[in-house]
Amino acid sequence: MKPWLDEQEVVELTKKVRPSAQLRQLEAMKLMDRVHQRTDGSFIVMREAMGNTQKPAKEYKLDFSGLGNGSQAA
Repeated sequence: MKPWLDEQEVVELTKKVRPSAQLRQLEAMKLMDRVHQRTDGSFIVMREAMGNTQKPAKEYKLDFSGLGNGSQAA
């Protein structure tokens, strides 16, 4: 796997097709520190910028303390 995103991945990430619009979107997403511009004006986005962007799954716990101990069931 390449250390940078391919063109289709950048389009999926930014929801933009034009490189100038992609750069504006990446800047708004605060990812410009992972963008490297080439001398021809094109750019790459380092894959490490994506990191672990998912929030950790919320852990739910059931509270049965209000049910009592079950000895007084009718």
